[in-house]
Amino acid sequence: MAFRSSRLAKVVGVVVLMGALASCGAGGAGGASSGKNVGVSSQGQDQVKVDIHAFEVQPNITTVHAGAISFDVTNSDVQKHEMLVVPFPEVSPAQGGVKTVAAVADTADAMFGRMAFDQATLRLNEDQLGSLGETGEVPAQTIGHVTLDLKPGTYLLLCNLPAHFRSGMYAKFTVLP
Repeated sequence: MAFRSSRLAKVVGVVVLMGALASCGAGGAGGASSGKNVGVSSQGQDQVKVDIHAFEVQPNITTVHAGAISFDVTNSDVQKHEMLVVPFPEVSPAQGGVKTVAAVADTADAMFGRMAFDQATLRLNEDQLGSLGETGEVPAQTIGHVTLDLKPGTYLLLCNLPAHFRSGMYAKFTVLP
């Protein structure tokens, strides 16, 4: 009986150890990797991979240096999406706010007061957004591309199909000198 208990304890120990090791792997449920590098890209890096799906925009890096930036946008969803790059809306002192992006809340609700949202189409007014470029519509399970010469500043990567932005389909993106 003692032999069986000892053997069972070893088997349970191995299973627990394997589970712990598996959760520590890159991208594992318990791992340290979130799949998004929020650090600064190295000088000269000019390619950003963006995954768009289920009302999320997920760039692999969120900070780059100014210059020509190529966005490879993978639509891993079952429906079409698009990705626009627009300057982050600032609050002017006349609007009762401060003129710094850092002090601006980065939620869709906070941005609505500064972005022209059309309730009839459930889209942002692209003529008033100041869009710097876009992929156009990217069909499900395909890749879209756009290359832009970006200056230092804060931008939004967003999908402007009906109700997508309002549902949280955007990400902040920073360009350093």
